[in-house]
Amino acid sequence: MDILEMIRPKIMTLSPWEKIGIMGIAAALVRLVGGFDQSMQTLVLFIVIDYVTGVILALYKNNLSSEACYRGILKKGIIFFIVILAHHTDMIFETDSLLLRNCTIIFYIGNEGISIMENAGEIGIPMPAFMRRVLRNLKEKNEELER
Repeated sequence: MDILEMIRPKIMTLSPWEKIGIMGIAAALVRLVGGFDQSMQTLVLFIVIDYVTGVILALYKNNLSSEACYRGILKKGIIFFIVILAHHTDMIFETDSLLLRNCTIIFYIGNEGISIMENAGEIGIPMPAFMRRVLRNLKEKNEELER
């Protein structure tokens, strides 16, 4: 099922002004992060999966806390602020390749992926070795760029 199919019934109940407002906010956010390309889509997906697996892990351990969930959402939001910072730094230095933005996104994709694996592991779900290697390589390559 496509995400649009899932939210279409709710969208249909919104007034035209609400729809315009939501689209305006979405367009501004996409502009701020430098576009909604494949790397950004992957980052959003990994952030959502990491958050959900974190909640599932907390439920599994019987220690779900609304305060911890709230803090988790705030931390995820800061990731987007850092991507905005990287993108606008690219714009100032006129790096057409969006090097800082893309490296920042890859770094967080690696971090979120590793966190997802850790959450799954604590629940008792094994991760394929090749996935662990790929995600660790992403993180290591980004750390090499930082040096």
